[in-house]
Amino acid sequence: MRPAALAGLNVAPVTLIKAANKDVLLIERFDREKNLKAGHAKLWFLR
Repeated sequence: MRPAALAGLNVAPVTLIKAANKDVLLIERFDREKNLKAGHAKLWFLR
């Protein structure tokens, strides 16, 4: 994802972490926005 972002493509932010001695890739969802009351809200989109 990071090389794609550096190439100018619109990609989701990512973070690589370790959990239980395993590499885990966290990818931020693009179809959700923060909603303090519900915890999240779905954004509708067309493919």
